[in-house]
Amino acid sequence: MARVQNPGKFGFVSDFLFVWWRTIADGVTHQTTRDRHNHWKYWCAYSIQCTSDPYLRQLSKCKSAVLLTGFAARVWTGTYGNGNQVKVQSVMTALVAISKTCQLVGEQSPVYETEGKYILPIPRLTEGFKRTDPPAIPQMVVPVEFAETAAKLGHLTENKRAQAVGNLTLIAFY
Repeated sequence: MARVQNPGKFGFVSDFLFVWWRTIADGVTHQTTRDRHNHWKYWCAYSIQCTSDPYLRQLSKCKSAVLLTGFAARVWTGTYGNGNQVKVQSVMTALVAISKTCQLVGEQSPVYETEGKYILPIPRLTEGFKRTDPPAIPQMVVPVEFAETAAKLGHLTENKRAQAVGNLTLIAFY
């Protein structure tokens, strides 16, 4: 960029930044981008509150691990959500968001030691969260009566299509 003359410098910078970030954002779903931005915002506030750089550049591995696990605990307790405790998957999403944001700007991920291998406290912390997470409660989208009523209504008519729809609704439900 130092070689570009001043009148054209703004245009080149605009091209690089806008197109590059727009392309990166288009490479993932809108929800993923929004989640990453939200988690990064919370992470920045947390790290600044702990008087640290969000990229953890000047911290030792030990101090970085303490800060990351502290943030993970805050996410898990629901501090950054609706105040309700979340499951371990939400914690992992937050940590991955920190990692990806650091990597997108060319910094080393504080969450990983090497590609694909978390720093040691992270798997242990998440395993502990998994063990204390309440079990998932399966929920039905519609009540059983819906499928049974559809089948009954289908058979009240002589219409073969209505009967088939009622039967298929019942089969799909179970």
